[in-house]
Amino acid sequence: MLAYAYCHLSAAYLIQGEYEFFNQYAERALRYAEEVEINHVRADVLRQKGQYAILKGNLEQAEELFSESLQIAHDFGFQADE
Repeated sequence: MLAYAYCHLSAAYLIQGEYEFFNQYAERALRYAEEVEINHVRADVLRQKGQYAILKGNLEQAEELFSESLQIAHDFGFQADE
């Protein structure tokens, strides 16, 4: 459950522009999600980190993070409702 909480907190801090807190909670969420294999949280945190990379002007890193997020989503069958 910590992975979910940290994921939501990281998203909130990213929106508020509190990037230090965003990074802390994103890393915590990713670590816990990897430990207990909550793959949709992993995908979401990587997406958030991609958004942050765009804000920082690092488009190559953003592309890598988005690609990794999409790969996880694809590998585990996550998809939009039809």
